[in-house]
Amino acid sequence: MSIEQPRDESESVLAAIIYAEASVPHGADSPSTEMLAVGWTVRNRYLHVQKVYGASDRRWFGTGTSLESIATHGSEFVSASGPRYRKFRTDLSSITNPGEVAYGNLCVRAAREILAAAEPTTPGVTGTYPFIWFQKASRRPSPRASATATAHGVHNFWSFAPGRERG
Repeated sequence: MSIEQPRDESESVLAAIIYAEASVPHGADSPSTEMLAVGWTVRNRYLHVQKVYGASDRRWFGTGTSLESIATHGSEFVSASGPRYRKFRTDLSSITNPGEVAYGNLCVRAAREILAAAEPTTPGVTGTYPFIWFQKASRRPSPRASATATAHGVHNFWSFAPGRERG
């Protein structure tokens, strides 16, 4: 039993950041809302900096040349420099614990679902998971963040406050 190989670089990056950041849902047979919210946060940042109005946020979110440029930018996703992310990205076959394999496969499924979904009209504002920030702390991460967080698993997630998506 092994983790299914991601189909491409984007799927690998997204599955790895979900694997490293989201909590493990015991016995789950589908991705948890926390897994999806983590993945959507990365994708929304990627899509946001592609927009003319989001270009100025590249200093905060990454260049947007790839999902990897977002996931590994600065200290936004601290787990991207950690062992779980690196192992998923570079040594997937070494993950053999049955629980970790099952969780890794859920991460790949979550990444596929997110990447196959239509692009939100305004990344970080619209969509089922309109998040642009997340952290375990409950304090607002930016003056541009929505006033209240949405909790998924052990993380709190924020969208842009209405009208604040422009950098």
